[in-house]
Amino acid sequence: MSKYIYFDNAATTRVDRRVFKAMQPWFSKYYGNPSSVHRFGQKASAAISSTRQQIANFLYCESEELIFTAGATEANNLAIKGIAKYYQNLYQIKKISGQPHIITAAIEHPSVRETVLALEKEGIAISFVQSESCGLVDIDKIIKLITQNTVLISLMYVNNETGVVQEVQKLGKELLSINEQRKEAGLEKIYFHSDAVQALNYLNCRPDHLKVDLLSFSGHKIYGPKGVGMLYCREKTPLIRMVDGGVQERTRRAGTLNTASIFGLGQAVELIGSEQTKTTAKILALEEQFLAYLNKQPALTLNTSATRVPGLCNIRVANYLAEDLLIQLDLAGIGLSAGAACSSGAIKASLILLAQGLTEQQALTSVRISLGKYNSSSEVKRLIKKFDILLKKNE
Repeated sequence: MSKYIYFDNAATTRVDRRVFKAMQPWFSKYYGNPSSVHRFGQKASAAISSTRQQIANFLYCESEELIFTAGATEANNLAIKGIAKYYQNLYQIKKISGQPHIITAAIEHPSVRETVLALEKEGIAISFVQSESCGLVDIDKIIKLITQNTVLISLMYVNNETGVVQEVQKLGKELLSINEQRKEAGLEKIYFHSDAVQALNYLNCRPDHLKVDLLSFSGHKIYGPKGVGMLYCREKTPLIRMVDGGVQERTRRAGTLNTASIFGLGQAVELIGSEQTKTTAKILALEEQFLAYLNKQPALTLNTSATRVPGLCNIRVANYLAEDLLIQLDLAGIGLSAGAACSSGAIKASLILLAQGLTEQQALTSVRISLGKYNSSSEVKRLIKKFDILLKKNE
């Protein structure tokens, strides 16, 4: 039987063997609790500190601005709820009229979208911005929604289903000017958060480059381990912690730190820094190979014309429900997806594609192909060959 081909790297990636090797000693050789004062504990603590500095060097930020989490979902929750809870308390203390206001996009990952919806039930005012038909969010539409009570804007850097690169830096620069005016008017600052999970492999994610106050990412999307992520939180950004029970992460996130996975995260980030150019070129070549076929195949349509990160293609397949197509491909030894893995199960029309303006039927016939550094040209050829067989069968 042929080797199974994995084209779902936007859902998760294989752990790089170098990352895995670097993690191993922290499971069974140096397994101390990093909060312990003995030698084993201090060795683990030192490893975490060096990893924090390693990632800070990559992001060009201070190590004290980094908070280790159990993944990007937790990091997004901490960023959004942490700001919202702070301002809820501030409004009560200062007796400010109204409620804190958050602006985000309708195309956000569920860990952002559902978080703000939960806050809305607690009285936080929420505004959603729809994307254009290409999947890009119009920054001017976000700015027009700003009110006196706006305290946070959250806009993802790269969409997890379509790969569209959002204009985060443009919005960040606009907010610098807006916040200067608000300061003069005696209004609270608007903080800016971005989910950079799908961006870290390919784009400049330095917070000072993007002009963000909060930035989230995870290990398992960058060829690192699952169960670990990070939140960048700019100095002096007010953040109320969501997990109590310890003083870890400068009291901002309680719980015993996962030394092995944190060390693995640092190694994965280090590899991005040294291999990004080579990896991006390889994935772009594989994407061009597939798109050359797609452009000649009238039954296949790319769901966006906007700028995307390499290797992430969301396509419509004429006369094929995504669920049926995914089953046929899986039986043929090829793994794709129909959207975000965090919301998988019974396949429903993607909220992101619907927000982009696709009809329910178009969304239900869409699949996501996400290439990674371990894919090859021969694997793309096999995918093309299988598409040919399935499309001819369904003519």
